Order: sequence, then C-alpha cells, then structure tokens
Amino acid sequence: MTLDFPERTAELKRRISEEIQANGPVSFARFMKRALYEPGLGYYMSQRPVTSRRGDFLTAPETHPAFGALLADGAREYAEDLNVPEFTVVEQGSGSGALARSFVERWSQTAQRPLRYVMVDFHPPGMPAPAGVTIGTALSLDEVVPFEGLFLSNELPDAFPVHRVRRRGAAIVEVYVDLHDGDFIEIESVPSSPELEKWLGTAGIVLADGAEIEVNLQVEPWMRRIWEHLARGRVITIDYGFESDRVSRFPRGTLLAHYRHTTNEDYLQRVGEQDLTAHVCWTALEEIARRTGLRIVERVTQREYLSRLGWKEWGMRLLRTPFVTEAELESFDRLGSLAEGMGGNGVLVLDK
Repeated sequence: MTLDFPERTAELKRRISEEIQANGPVSFARFMKRALYEPGLGYYMSQRPVTSRRGDFLTAPETHPAFGALLADGAREYAEDLNVPEFTVVEQGSGSGALARSFVERWSQTAQRPLRYVMVDFHPPGMPAPAGVTIGTALSLDEVVPFEGLFLSNELPDAFPVHRVRRRGAAIVEVYVDLHDGDFIEIESVPSSPELEKWLGTAGIVLADGAEIEVNLQVEPWMRRIWEHLARGRVITIDYGFESDRVSRFPRGTLLAHYRHTTNEDYLQRVGEQDLTAHVCWTALEEIARRTGLRIVERVTQREYLSRLGWKEWGMRLLRTPFVTEAELESFDRLGSLAEGMGGNGVLVLDK
C-alpha cells in the first residue's frame, strides 16, 4: 500500500518514536538515517521528485545540461589517457538521471570510444541509450562489478547521516533525539562512539566552547567501497564543503533542512518530507582518501573545473545560437551562480 503525505510522515514519526520508547534517545545520525532512508517512507525512498523546480531543491545537472556535457568532455580526454577496452562511468546518487542523460548524449556525439554508464541509486531512472553507450543500473555500489574508468558523484556525501557534536567546557557532547509529549526534542549526552573525537582529530578541528559541528562517519566506509570496486581509474566527487580551518565560520554547524526551495533549521519537523544535508569537511575527506589508498590529484572550485572544460566557450556558443530562449540563458547563468553557492562547490579528483 502506498501512503500519501501526511500519512508517510505520521507513520515514519510513529516508527522512530517506538524506537526511542523501546531503547531510549537515538543519535541524530540515527534519526537522520531513518528520516532520509527508511524504506518506503524516507525522503529519498518515496519516489517523489525531490530535485526539480516542483521539488525541494535544484542541483547543477537539473539546472542546465552543460554541466553533464562538460563533465563528459573531461571524461573523454581522461579515457584516452587510461586507454581501456571499455571505459566505464559509475555515478552514485544519480537521482533524476539529469547528469547521466546529458553526459551520455554528449559522449555519443563526440567520443569514438564505447562507454558503459552505470547509475547507482535507490530508484534509478530508465532512459534510452544513445549510439555507442550501454546504460546499466544498480541499487547499491555493492552490486557493481569491479571496473576501469570513472567513479562520479554530485552532492552525495552531504546527504550521509551525520552525528552532531558540541563542546561544553572541556568536554565533547553529542546531540540526541528524544521524545517529550509526543514531539521530538534535542538533548545532549556523552558521545555514542569514541570515533567522533577521533574524527575531530583527523580533520584537525578544535571546537570553541559552545560550538557545534557535524561528524560524518559514513565517508570512510564509502571511500573503502569505492576503492574496492574501482580497479583502475579516477574518482570525481562534487559537493559543497569547507576546510577545517574555516570551521569557525559555522559556530552552529552547517546542517540545513531543505523544503520546497527554502532552507530552515527545523530538523525534527516534516520527518521524511524535507531533505537534511551538512557540508562536507574536505580536510577529513582528503585524509580518509589517502588512508584508503587513493591519490589526491587536485581539489578546485566547481567554477574553475568547469571553466577548464570550456564553460565560457559554451556560453559564447549559446549566445550565438539563433532563437535561443531567455529561459535557457537564465538557466545557464543560474548554473554559474550555483557553482559559487552553498559556500562554494568543490571538485575533488582522486586517482587509483
């Protein structure tokens, strides 16, 4: 049986409440995991459009197809250097398929080498494969056989469940979710795992008294799975984030809820109906990548990365295109603005 909103929210709230009543307060990471990924009920599991103008937010691929096309141009050049019989791109978190669609269309138009493109998502969309391209789908990275080529993600680690920690005097405490009169509330208690303080050390973060930061313990196992499945090739992950020396800019942390193209800090409301995201800590992610065995090639801004691939030239061609619409020009400009938004999107490039 398919539930409608607000039935989904009520059912998900009931399930989380039962867990708290049975076992006591849950870490915010546990709450966030269920709010986003509870089978059939979580935000990303309900099969409703979330990345669209009718949804809750737009990512770069939905804004303009130039994003995926330019990434395809860069991948085509890298494929020539890698020189494998079949170049494979595995995109995790493919969502609506907007990135995959523009990527494979551009590849089919410009590349001589065959391409296998695998979309990894809870509900990977179906789409026709253009000439020279094979399209596959998987529900998880564990279903993907070892491959040579490119692992690609756009705004993925920011949606991993995070723990929230604060400094209180000399102590580190963690934020938990509890119940009071039937409503979710936040409480503070001792950290649920020693890994939380270890992560702060890995990131080189020293919190000021009263400050809060999100700890993403899912990045390390995710990086290990990438290393295991990528036999040889490159990793490109695109996301918004910060370096550890800039953490003081976020004394209340970076966690945000996204609902109908607005942001808020009511994390415990509209459970399963709003997105929850936290900035990536690039310092921690890069150190974890090194420990995993991946080599850091570079980290640059999204605008710089796209510019190298021909961003400005694409815009000039668009301006010279007969009968180009005002809406398309606005979409292209919006993509440029998005590259600088959310604190500045970054592109991390790794090799194996």
